[in-house]
Parts: sequence; C-alpha cells; structure tokens
Amino acid sequence: MILNSELIMNTLLYEYKVNKSVSKDISAHLTNVDGLFFPRLSSYVEISVYSEKLAKLSDRIEIWSEEKLVGLLAYYLSKEKIYISNVSLETNFQGIGLGKAMFKHLFKVARCVGCTRIELRVNFKNVNATKLYFCLGFHVEIQTKDELLLVYYLGNE
Repeated sequence: MILNSELIMNTLLYEYKVNKSVSKDISAHLTNVDGLFFPRLSSYVEISVYSEKLAKLSDRIEIWSEEKLVGLLAYYLSKEKIYISNVSLETNFQGIGLGKAMFKHLFKVARCVGCTRIELRVNFKNVNATKLYFCLGFHVEIQTKDELLLVYYLGNE
C-alpha cells in the first residue's frame, strides 16, 4: 500500500491569533516577505524599527504555522477609521483564502467598534495585493504616481 505522502507533506496547518506576536516575530516575518513588497519593504523602512513600532502600537491579526508568524494584517484604530499599515502573507500561504479571512476579521472588528471607514495605501505595481483589495470591495480614493489610497466603507456591502 502506498501512502500519499505528498498530500500529507503539502497540508498547511495554521491558526489565527490576535496580537500574539512580538517585534522579533514580526521582524522575522517581514524579512521573509520583504521581496513580495513593491518596492521591497526594506528599501523604505528599517524592518527592525518598523517591527518594533507595529508590536508596540498596532493591533494585529496574525496567521501562525508551526510557531512561526506567516501572515500579518497590522492596523491602527481611531474613532473615525482604521488605517491598515501592513498586509503580508508568506508565499506558501497565498491563494487559499487566508488574506480574505484576515480582512473579514478586521471588518468584524470595525463593525464592533462602530468604525465605518478602512483605508490603506498600496503601490499600484503590487498587482496581487491590488486584486485582493478590489475583490474585497475597496475603492480608489486617491491615486498618485506610485500608489493608491484605497478605502472600504462598511455598511455598503
């Protein structure tokens, strides 16, 4: 009898957590996904400093696999809006609905606190991210030479 070891080896085990990560976890994750940003994240922020800021000041929806942070949606909540600072997911975890699931959780958070506006900035060359945001219902509010300010209004779903 032959076991389908490929299927077993390719099964991705993951769990969602909120605000579990520390700056070391965030830094390791952002270093792993650095090349997925357009331009590279490290070309415009010092990853260790940015990770420390996210750990101390942001709220985070996280995806963990085997005790490793593999997905991150970091945001800041104010009375009027949520500003998303980071959305990142390691390549092996993309395309299976985890990014959408992180956003659905964020939408629930926004509704619970009475927030009606969520915004983020994305480089227009980041085609995969832009597709996801449009699919979720984000709209362009401002377009500059290199980036889009996208907005999602809750209550308009």
